Amino acid sequence: MDLTSTWCSGGEKAEVIEALGTIGCCDLCILRYLGVKEPYIYRDKTAVAKILGKGDVTSGDEGGDEKKVKVNPCTACLGLLQTGTRHVSLDRVVAEIRESKIESMSFCPVLSVPISILIRAYSIWFYLIKKFPSVYVPIKEYKPESISLKSVWKWISTKYLQSEVNPLSDWSNDGKLTIQIFPSYVDEERECQPLHDHFTQGGKVRLKKGRVAVSRGSVEVYLGPLDSEEFSAKFQCPPDIPTHSITIDRIVCSHAPIFVAGRYCKFSRVLSQTPWVIDGVKKTPDSVEELISAQLLPVLGADEARFSSSGREDVDVRTLGKGRPFVFEVINPRRTIFTRERMMELQKAINESTTLISVRDIQIVDKKDLTILKEGEESKTKNYCALCIAPGHPVTEEDCEKINNIQLPLVLMQKTPVRVMHRRSLAVRERSIFEIKAIPVTSPKHNQSLFKLYVKTQAGTYVKEFVHGDLGRTTPNVSDLLGFSADIIALDVESVDVDWPPEIYDDQSSTPVLSPLRTQPPLHYFFITMINVGELFADELSFVYLIHNCVICKCQILYHNFFIGISSRFQDERKDEGAGTFRLVSRFVLLWSSGGCCCSNEYRLGERVDENRYCFGEFQKLLFPGVPMEIVLNKESKRKTPVAISFRDGERLIGEDALNVAVRFPQNAYMYFLDLLGKRIDNPIVKQFQKRFPYYKIVADEERGTVLFQHDSETFYSPEELLGMLISKSRDYAQDFARQPVREAVLTVPPYFNQAERRAVLIAAELAGVKVLQLMNTNTAAALNYGIFRRKDFNESAQNILLYDMGATSTVATIVSYQVVKAKDRGIVETNPQLSILGVGYDRTLGGLEIQLRLRNYLAKAFNDMKKTPTDITSNHRAMAKLFKEAGRVKQVLSANTDHYAQVENLLEEKDYRVQVSREQLEKLNEDLFDRVCKPVEDALNAAGLTIDVIDQVILVGAGTRVPKVQETLINNYKRELGKSLNTDEAAAMGAVYKAADLSTGFKVKKFLTKDAVIFPIWVDFEREIENEGSNTKTIKIIRRTLFAPMNPYPQKKILTFNKHVSDFTFYVSYGDLPVSANEALAVGSSNITKVELSGVAAAIEKNKAEGVDCKGVKAHFAMDDSGVFALSHVEIVFEKNTTEPDAGSEDTLSKLGSAFSSLFSGSSESEPGTPKPDEDQANADEQKADAEPSETGNTNTTDGQKQNETVNQAEGDAAKQNATETPKKPKVVTIKETLDLKSFTLDVTPLDGSKLVASTAKLNALNEADKKRALMERSRNTLEAFVLDMSDKIYSSAYENYVSEDEREKIGKACSEISDWLYEDGSNAEKDVYDEKFKSLKLMTKDVEDRVREHKDRPDALDALDKMINISQGFLESSKNVPEDQQYFTEVEVTTLDKLLTETLEWRDKKLKEQEKTPLTQAPALTVRMIAEKLDALDREVKYMVNKARVNKLKKQREEETKAKEASESGSSGEESPKDKDNTVPDSTGESGADTQPKEAKDEVKDQSKGNDGQTDAEKFILNRRNVGVQYWILFWYRNIDNYFTPFLE
Repeated sequence: MDLTSTWCSGGEKAEVIEALGTIGCCDLCILRYLGVKEPYIYRDKTAVAKILGKGDVTSGDEGGDEKKVKVNPCTACLGLLQTGTRHVSLDRVVAEIRESKIESMSFCPVLSVPISILIRAYSIWFYLIKKFPSVYVPIKEYKPESISLKSVWKWISTKYLQSEVNPLSDWSNDGKLTIQIFPSYVDEERECQPLHDHFTQGGKVRLKKGRVAVSRGSVEVYLGPLDSEEFSAKFQCPPDIPTHSITIDRIVCSHAPIFVAGRYCKFSRVLSQTPWVIDGVKKTPDSVEELISAQLLPVLGADEARFSSSGREDVDVRTLGKGRPFVFEVINPRRTIFTRERMMELQKAINESTTLISVRDIQIVDKKDLTILKEGEESKTKNYCALCIAPGHPVTEEDCEKINNIQLPLVLMQKTPVRVMHRRSLAVRERSIFEIKAIPVTSPKHNQSLFKLYVKTQAGTYVKEFVHGDLGRTTPNVSDLLGFSADIIALDVESVDVDWPPEIYDDQSSTPVLSPLRTQPPLHYFFITMINVGELFADELSFVYLIHNCVICKCQILYHNFFIGISSRFQDERKDEGAGTFRLVSRFVLLWSSGGCCCSNEYRLGERVDENRYCFGEFQKLLFPGVPMEIVLNKESKRKTPVAISFRDGERLIGEDALNVAVRFPQNAYMYFLDLLGKRIDNPIVKQFQKRFPYYKIVADEERGTVLFQHDSETFYSPEELLGMLISKSRDYAQDFARQPVREAVLTVPPYFNQAERRAVLIAAELAGVKVLQLMNTNTAAALNYGIFRRKDFNESAQNILLYDMGATSTVATIVSYQVVKAKDRGIVETNPQLSILGVGYDRTLGGLEIQLRLRNYLAKAFNDMKKTPTDITSNHRAMAKLFKEAGRVKQVLSANTDHYAQVENLLEEKDYRVQVSREQLEKLNEDLFDRVCKPVEDALNAAGLTIDVIDQVILVGAGTRVPKVQETLINNYKRELGKSLNTDEAAAMGAVYKAADLSTGFKVKKFLTKDAVIFPIWVDFEREIENEGSNTKTIKIIRRTLFAPMNPYPQKKILTFNKHVSDFTFYVSYGDLPVSANEALAVGSSNITKVELSGVAAAIEKNKAEGVDCKGVKAHFAMDDSGVFALSHVEIVFEKNTTEPDAGSEDTLSKLGSAFSSLFSGSSESEPGTPKPDEDQANADEQKADAEPSETGNTNTTDGQKQNETVNQAEGDAAKQNATETPKKPKVVTIKETLDLKSFTLDVTPLDGSKLVASTAKLNALNEADKKRALMERSRNTLEAFVLDMSDKIYSSAYENYVSEDEREKIGKACSEISDWLYEDGSNAEKDVYDEKFKSLKLMTKDVEDRVREHKDRPDALDALDKMINISQGFLESSKNVPEDQQYFTEVEVTTLDKLLTETLEWRDKKLKEQEKTPLTQAPALTVRMIAEKLDALDREVKYMVNKARVNKLKKQREEETKAKEASESGSSGEESPKDKDNTVPDSTGESGADTQPKEAKDEVKDQSKGNDGQTDAEKFILNRRNVGVQYWILFWYRNIDNYFTPFLE
């Protein structure tokens, strides 16, 4: 058998091999120059030997004489591909990876080879062209390294690296952890001398360590044009055999950047977003970036991170609400594998480290998501809340209405503000205000001049300038709108309208931080959904959690995908301000579908496992009102989580972790078990399951006769229990995400599920503690999805659609009719679209799974035929699991390609496997399956009584319909273009979401009525005695009555009347004649459903035996609910009693109306002609019909109920009339009903109930508790381990070195070392309390050290802030003393108090500084930051009081002068200025520009000798100076809550 193709064959190949061996090439390099391109050949020693024609195999990768190779390395690769050198280098790589301590499951080795190897490659190439021209001249256009040394090295090395580093890791060119390997060669300088001469002559050369440093590309440019003679003249050809092997010079490990995103809220008005550095001097102690990175970088093990955000706020502006989105690009992190719990711990650590900011929604994001931060700058909006002041002018409601009534959007023209001219170019920007509201603030202290301003603006709007106008640079502005001057005191950003990153609620804070200046706004509400996206097998399981819509805005759903939804809270906004209350609503929908989606899963961790699997692929999606759904990654940062449950070593795993176990121990991991729900052990489906998966040990439940998985000698699991575990786990995921309980669910099931299977699903949900709202058929859900987006296309005429759904294990064809109908809802007639299921056909075993299994068996047979091992591969379960996974991948590829290679590494006994498979071969393997494609369609048409001609469109659903042969078959048979408008993977899920929202009381959606149909008919059998004619004997006859015929719509209720039975009797409920094949009838199971024994019939008849009383029979009330579950609600016996009443002709009008309405709403069946009455007693044939005639109705009222209503209403009317006049009496009928006792016995499959249900519930609860306990233990262990590693590094770092005594360092280091050793030895499985106790003790031990380091780090900035405050206060004090007496605002006591406080502060500072100088760094500091903050706070309060007093008096004086000027103006001539033109403004102490905005005329009126040339008093100058300097240096707010800073303005 020819293993591979080469550039030569036969004798020429042998000569080439001999020539290459002669010049010293190793075996693998010989293969390279033979043109062997298949990677697996280089890893297979047998294949190498066979190609090279060697009789016996030795090393396989060593060439030439064995003794010679031991001394001399390979001429071509310098030993890189030879076993000895390669293993030494690989061991160094492994050691370097381990030493780097970088977490990763994805690796990318990069080999940088010396230039000598390239020169040798050209030399060997020219040698071969010269020696074998017939072989190599025709292919001389190939590069000498067309099969490169680097590629071959990766092919043969990655397997070894993977086994040594992590068997579950992935090694590819896309790996995240790059390992750069730099080899060196001692003779490189000598061999590259001609290159040195060439490049130095050109004058363009780089020298590195005295040698020529040239790139590989430049060498190829130089060598490429040379022919054989030119090359031989400069270099040796062929090259000589080297005497030294290549060695590894250095190895560099670096991880690709990861991106950590979140949202931050900033509560400080002296904290910048990024470090504030002016002229190389850091002006603030911290920034938002530094506060976050201080906690982030140690956790990630990185030294550098780049910060960016969605815009930025000023230093004195707070960011509240949900916060501002930000992202850190973390460079070369060492910790890269993060669970959701780990991210929550990081978020908690950041929030606990400071009170200046808080963060939320911390998560790992993809790089492509970063564009969301910067894109759409012109369309983003922000919400602000500003506290404003109108100096000297009270603000009234009328003034605010001027702002509130302006036409929106308000377009602003803003010139670049003066305060940012140093960093922004001068330009005029057009910005828009979308919402604006002004509210006056009651503030007698400020003469009612305060008001709050709420604005929603376009991103990039300067809100401060919009308020005060910025010297007219922003127009219009608030001052223009009000007609008088306005300025801003405080500004808050309340929201940044960027819906990214997705919200994640933690345990501590699941509510957004809100501004104290504003009433809490209503929250946005959203869906979190999960969906299955891999090719799912039989009845795959997906989940949809539903979150209700806002009760305020009543937003309607826009469904884009399907899902598992979860509950969340939402807020009811009350009219009274601030009285928001939360109401909890829990809903989630669980999709269980037989269809599937495309095989898009690629699980590369560990050995390859089953590609097509059940996934409750955590496709969590968020739906905000008006925003499309977005996928939320799971805890492994993947978009899907497989449905698999494994049990090993006492640990239960679900999802990805379970799949890792499934490949190695397939018998311990349970998948595909949904087919076994509600089936006995002898069911053919169970036998088929055992044949497909022989490694499961299946036994019978001794009591129920159903399936049990025997895990070990003592442990058994039923399919209901396994499904319950999945539902419970999915609910845990939902609750973890929403931080709210989930209690209710909607589940979708295949339409061919019988009563036992549907009951089993309900029991599984009960085991999980989830209440099921409805079971919905998947075909109906898909039909609903098709209809909800096309509701405008439907009218009164029916449109018939064929939905063809081929999933993983089954195929369902459905005829659906869409039309607009009128229906009553609570007495109101509404017109809504309605879908009705007219016909259903299905094939339970036709789907992608069977195709994949056949391809797996084909691959297994091909492997056995190769005779690679003596072992039959079908006997090895692990190998068959690998082949099954590979078969799924190949099947997927062949849907778009005509052929593909199936290949599995280390398939069996360390043998690799590779074989080519074509689409034609795949179709030939499944010819009989493709012949069955059209059968479900024919069955559906027959059930509906239609032909294909009346079908308007054929719509594809399910991943199996992507198979080209399936589409080809449908087109050839029905001559129709196939509709592909539905998302085949998510169609059923979409419909399920809509149905869930419709069922929800908290979500308002447009009505879309659904009428599902019965597939399996249900009838009732009972016995009746028949008298034989001509004799006194009686014969027992079996009477059968149909309750629900095929394709009857449901939900529906029916009443069956037994009017010939006068004693206790029994009847049976069973399936009717099934419209399916004999094999499918066996799969459905037992035809008997229930046996019902009635008692008390004779006693009830005896009790009501009286004159005028007639027995009308026994009535049984049956129902088929909207879940398709059959039930007998109750049985009663009915009597009619005759009495007398006044003549009916004397009824008044109201009585007649009452009777008419009663008849209308009772749904009387007597109005229908030809309907027989249940109490008819005629000939024998009529008696059979009347004895059990089903009356169909859509509500609980029956004919007898109607009669009762009629007689009661009639009696009321007659009684009223009898009081007026005496009328002739007439007979009256009164209905009497008595409930009978019944016993019901399940005949198909005994449900899991009673003690077994209790035991199963206890089993699942125990597993859940064990999982919870293990998770808490692991979290505590990780916390302790992280702290130990962090502190072990810190105590020896430069930042801690001077502040830790030798005793402390030794003590802490010893404790960390002991705990570290204990963690990796005896403490690997300790209890949670033990970890917590050790963490607390270590934290307490290091507390003093941490405090000292923080104090010494922050003290200089705090002292600097105190010095600045002292200087400002001294300047203010001197200015106050120099003010003329007639303008003095302060009393002598106030000035003296400030003077005394300054003196005491200076003395205290000097004294404490001396004490601190004498205090060793390793002892508790004598001067703490808190002490400094308290002194700074005292000065701040005193100065603030005097500044406010001066401001008030100044404004009061100015107001008096304005009043005088106004009076003078009114009495003056008409040529004088109007008051409107005198817009006098007083600078605001917290304003932005510091310029005086008063008109010149106003200045002249108030000018006095105390003012300078600029028209400002010394006090005004101080206010401006205090603002500009204080913003930069008031560090005290780092240590205390600064909300009180503006308290005087808010009172």
